[in-house]
Amino acid sequence: MKSPPKKIFIDCGANLGQGLLLFDQTDAGLRNRGWEGGILGNPNWVIYSFEANPFCSLKFLEGHDTSNVLFQHKAVWTKDEEITLQGTSRLAASLAAAGRGHPHRHVFQNVRLDLDELYRCSSKEARLATANVLKSEGPVVTRAFDCGLFLKNLITEHPDSPIYIKLDIEGAEYPVLEHLLKNHSCLLSNIDSMWIEFHEHIVANKSKGDNRILVNSLNKYISNVYQWQ
Repeated sequence: MKSPPKKIFIDCGANLGQGLLLFDQTDAGLRNRGWEGGILGNPNWVIYSFEANPFCSLKFLEGHDTSNVLFQHKAVWTKDEEITLQGTSRLAASLAAAGRGHPHRHVFQNVRLDLDELYRCSSKEARLATANVLKSEGPVVTRAFDCGLFLKNLITEHPDSPIYIKLDIEGAEYPVLEHLLKNHSCLLSNIDSMWIEFHEHIVANKSKGDNRILVNSLNKYISNVYQWQ
């Protein structure tokens, strides 16, 4: 008997792996949307995880089974090219590893943090950590890839596999989603669910209204599109 196709989870903007951990353990917000979790180490799932910041690694997944996680330091983008990231920080990749709690939100590449909420630090520690993080490493060149071509190749290779996408890419979601809608809309119906964290607060000339327009456009092809944060 032929085994059922594996499910595919695409983690766009892995940061330190805390998003994957939430999707594995299933927080209340995800359960309310029918998500069952249990994806890490699950042989029925393949996880593609991408993070643009070269100083970030999957620290939150240490001690967890990541045998089905394919992690790459690449930026999810509209074309295959090298791009320059601003404000990347080694501290952004090490604060969570210092054992200061489990953040629900991501450590942004442009360093917009509420450390009291994220790490449950004392106010003194939070002030010190914030001051240190703001001393960022400056511009870093990293590889980017065309998300549309990646999706096309993935669907060609696994035509029967349901696809789930988490998108948290610090403002790049706007050109990336517009690229998919304009150039690869025929592929979008292969996606079962998409969770998007919008960053209109750090992108010029973007608003919550723009977010709604994108979600409505995606809903023409994808049944389950959620704004997630």
